[in-house]
Amino acid sequence: MTDYSDYTTAASALSDPQLSGADLAAIVQFQPSLWASVARHRNTYPDLLAWLNQNGDQVTHDAVQTRWADESYRRWWAQMAAAAPPAPRQAPIPAPPRY
Repeated sequence: MTDYSDYTTAASALSDPQLSGADLAAIVQFQPSLWASVARHRNTYPDLLAWLNQNGDQVTHDAVQTRWADESYRRWWAQMAAAAPPAPRQAPIPAPPRY
């Protein structure tokens, strides 16, 4: 994985429209000053947006709110969720033995 502790590397990576969610999360970890830019990135996943909204400054919060208000974003994530395989069922937990 790329070293996003370097600001220039992290900032330039955000111009890549194919940047992965893992890379975006790494940028958030190392570069708090880029949180609003991460919130604006097209591949920022909903849980990361929620975290940014909760933990970011006002500029980051505004960027998240703009993303959430974007109809194309909501349609895109709805399509992704519909295409995702269902979560595996957990096997029932057996009752503890009786002694």
